[in-house]
Amino acid sequence: MRLSTKGVYALEATLLLSLKATGGKLLSIREIADETGLSDRYLEQIFTKLRKSGIVISSRGKQGGYCLALPPEKLTAGSVLRAAEGSLMPVNCLDDSQRQQPECSRTAICPTRPLWHKMEKDISHVVDSITLADLAAAYDQDGYRDMTDFVI
Repeated sequence: MRLSTKGVYALEATLLLSLKATGGKLLSIREIADETGLSDRYLEQIFTKLRKSGIVISSRGKQGGYCLALPPEKLTAGSVLRAAEGSLMPVNCLDDSQRQQPECSRTAICPTRPLWHKMEKDISHVVDSITLADLAAAYDQDGYRDMTDFVI
């Protein structure tokens, strides 16, 4: 399974919010783009999805920007990735919401279906067990904060 840049950038941007947008402080798209080195136009698209999914809260105006909707301890990498990417299923045949074609006629006899189920279960377990607070702690512990830019 390969995540798109939407998922990767959403996780980077929300990690930045967990590190810098604390105590009611908001970060603008421009500030996030400057800190991460990401495109502000692309970030706007990503933040639209994050806001609709309840991951971030936005405020308009001169002093506006974004902050996390919940404390970093309550937001998992999985919730951010699903907000940006949609399903994290390794194959379309497992995901009823993403299925564009009728169910595969081989579902009942598919020899690889158990593998896809295990992959989905294991992927979900990993991304749902790591919070933004965990990522922030690892970021601090590994000395990334001392780097000149934020890009992971």
